[in-house]
Amino acid sequence: MILKRGLFLPTVYHPKDRPWITVQHAITAELIDQIQRCPSGALQYELKMP
Repeated sequence: MILKRGLFLPTVYHPKDRPWITVQHAITAELIDQIQRCPSGALQYELKMP
């Protein structure tokens, strides 16, 4: 599945489902990479260190 402008994590993004993002299906580095590529800036993250 390819979303707008090259966002690609088929195990994470499911536009027809609710919730449509299931972050537990990806590793942190994959999520950060995709969030940084978000063209609109709508996706954000915050790292919490133990």
